[in-house]
Amino acid sequence: MDYRIKERILKNMLIEITKKYDYILGDYKALESQYNERLLKDYLTGLFNRDGFIAQLKNLHRKCEQEKVSYGVLVLDLDNFKYINGFYGQDIGDIFLKEISNIIVKSTPDTSIQARIGVDEFAVAVYGIDEEDLIKISNNIKKAIEDFRFIVGDSFITSTASIGISFNKQCKNFNQVFEESLNALAESKQRGKNSITFYDASLQRKSENLINGRNLILKALSRENGVIPFIQPIIQVNSRDIVGGEFLIRLNVDGDIYTPAYFLESALYFGLIDKLEKEMLSYIEDINFRSNLIFFVNKSINKDEKFTDLKEDVAILSSISGKKSVDFVIEITENSLFENVDDAKALIDFGRESKVKFAIDDFGSGYTSLRYLHQFDIDFLKIDGHLIKQMNSNQKMEAIVKGIVNISKLLNIKTVAEYVETHEDYKRCVDLGIDYCQGYYFYKPMEVEEFLKLL
Repeated sequence: MDYRIKERILKNMLIEITKKYDYILGDYKALESQYNERLLKDYLTGLFNRDGFIAQLKNLHRKCEQEKVSYGVLVLDLDNFKYINGFYGQDIGDIFLKEISNIIVKSTPDTSIQARIGVDEFAVAVYGIDEEDLIKISNNIKKAIEDFRFIVGDSFITSTASIGISFNKQCKNFNQVFEESLNALAESKQRGKNSITFYDASLQRKSENLINGRNLILKALSRENGVIPFIQPIIQVNSRDIVGGEFLIRLNVDGDIYTPAYFLESALYFGLIDKLEKEMLSYIEDINFRSNLIFFVNKSINKDEKFTDLKEDVAILSSISGKKSVDFVIEITENSLFENVDDAKALIDFGRESKVKFAIDDFGSGYTSLRYLHQFDIDFLKIDGHLIKQMNSNQKMEAIVKGIVNISKLLNIKTVAEYVETHEDYKRCVDLGIDYCQGYYFYKPMEVEEFLKLL
């Protein structure tokens, strides 16, 4: 046989052998990759296991350093799982753990890494998060587990969770962040379980304050007259006559009265403010007003809310107004108005038809007020209290207040000064031509009965 033919045959054989080798090698690498991946995954829940979580956390930490963002690590332990496993058996226990893992996945953002790091221990790392959102996520997980009912025959299983959290603000070593969260978890267990502990002391205080505020609100909402209105009288500046007042929410729990300092941040944070405001409206319906008064009612509007949702409240106030011969003014902060111009206009037009007036609250605290003011058919401007408090000692503040008053007069809008606490504050209101004022110089907020006696 010609050596050239032999050479060609050998070359073809070598190519085929090489292709076969590459195929076998690729197949082996794929199997090895699948095997390694299985080593990093929990067999029961499909989440990462402890080794997998640490590997993912290492990558997350590196990404955090590169992009200069923060992340948080949360570890939780089911408080009574050993009793569930012992009483119902391992098969039921395994199903229960799967359900808990699903709850954790649903309660955390898409940017999270979830893992089962022990028999009844789970961990979550969340990338690109701030402190407040980390608090919210931990509370959401805790509540979701508390609310979960796992039905077994004619009964159901419940559990609670102890949680430890570390926030990686300065991009510490990822092992240190993980260890801090484990130490925080140990503290939660020592404190009696079913609690959340932050490794950072300031975060812990903030979280506890929010939880305490929420618990206070829930207690008040569960009781008759737990949410009550106080009234701070509003004075006509020149005559010093009482023309009405502003309704302010108070909580009445176990005989103690709580001001918004104890609960407002929690109400906004946990989305409970609407329930509080509805309760106060129902209380207002039963008050025997003297006619021809003006009452201001605050409405808190979050960015996600639609102004059209307030129409129901407008209708309620309109109905009370007709029955009691009093006027109501809905106060909305200037930021809420100017971030939702079209919706705000529609709401104010609806209020005008219902004979309910509107006020811009904290006017002057933002920076877009004057640009949009002419677009709204507003009846009152409540001048930001910080401007009023500083106008006696700061000429620039006085000039700003004077400008607001002059523009308001041109637009036929009445002005109300808040935080009038001294005679000097009141005298300046007179000099500047402000129409109404409220503050401790005249009256503190008081119970409705006391206000009616005052009249």
